[in-house]
Amino acid sequence: MSGLLDSSLRGQVGLRLDRPMRARLDQLVDEEARARGLSPERYAVLVREDAETRQRLIDKLVVPTTSFFRHPEQFAGLASLLPGLPSPVVAWSAGCSNGQEPYSVAMLLAESGVADWRVVATDISTTALERAAAGRYGER
Repeated sequence: MSGLLDSSLRGQVGLRLDRPMRARLDQLVDEEARARGLSPERYAVLVREDAETRQRLIDKLVVPTTSFFRHPEQFAGLASLLPGLPSPVVAWSAGCSNGQEPYSVAMLLAESGVADWRVVATDISTTALERAAAGRYGER
């Protein structure tokens, strides 16, 4: 089943699945089809044809992995470059997940002395983007 949806997701939203994600996709298709009383094949057609159904599946498929200042060596490298950059500085966090990484970049920019900056954050998961926009995080 993942073969049919794998190529569809790649073509429609640019999502490329590795082997573990294809296995997860198969599991989700079975679960979602069963919950709707559909065959997996009929559910796959629904995913291909209905943007809302497709987005709900994508939100369940992509698992957000993130934290503040994740990969500290990369943030240290970025911090060393910031003082020499001309303003305005625009940073793009592609695949921002729940937002901890772009907020980390924003904190770094705010502390760097760069006068004019902006952080743009994007993700394929609308659920993750909603969490990022809310900017509420527990202690961890």
